[in-house]
Amino acid sequence: MGLMSGKNARVYIAGYDISGKSNKWTLPMSRAYKDVTCMGLDGHKWYPLLYSDAFNFDAFYDSDADGVRVCLENLRGNTSAIICFLLGTTLGDEAVGGYGAFQENFNISMPITDMLTLASVFKFEEKADEGAVLLFPKATKTSDGSHTVLDQSSASADGAVAYLQVFSCGGDDALIVKVQHSDDNFVGDVNDLITFTTANGVTSERKTVSGAVKRYVRVNWAGTPTYSASFAVIFKRL
Repeated sequence: MGLMSGKNARVYIAGYDISGKSNKWTLPMSRAYKDVTCMGLDGHKWYPLLYSDAFNFDAFYDSDADGVRVCLENLRGNTSAIICFLLGTTLGDEAVGGYGAFQENFNISMPITDMLTLASVFKFEEKADEGAVLLFPKATKTSDGSHTVLDQSSASADGAVAYLQVFSCGGDDALIVKVQHSDDNFVGDVNDLITFTTANGVTSERKTVSGAVKRYVRVNWAGTPTYSASFAVIFKRL
């Protein structure tokens, strides 16, 4: 993909798209190391301990129903949240996902001579799923279907993880989203790999699967009754 700009990046938190209201994101990914240097060594020796990944962002204060302030206030009492950070908006673009992301800070800045701003820090539980890809760019669907197939060059044997962000699915609508895989580009071999929990309303979910993952992957969706749902999916082989 080469050099990149943050212009096309996107951030989804627990079914909220805050991309259009935020202006800076950082993903500090760190790991603790213990100094286990002993006598007779010529330099330090380190033992790796636990990962400590986080997500920080700055945004303009926005009190709309789908704005940043509402999103953050709704998450203040939550014990976890699903976060998806995308480096682009097209199929196969790089992405990072995290779950159990606890909101550590929520700061409002009110300068008298400037715009009101927000800043927040989330801590991931365990480690972030870096190296993911965008499998279904955010879109609104009103009829059942499947998205364009992503050819990942070869099969793998160690499972996968996928993230679903549902931005809207109101009323009596019910949305079922699946990640499917195939050996022959879905000509005759079509298999469900991951099936997300049926969605109704704003929601998000992370699901994993073990074992073999075939070369070709895609997103499939279906809903009831006559529905309108907006959602996005990222995916990573493990």
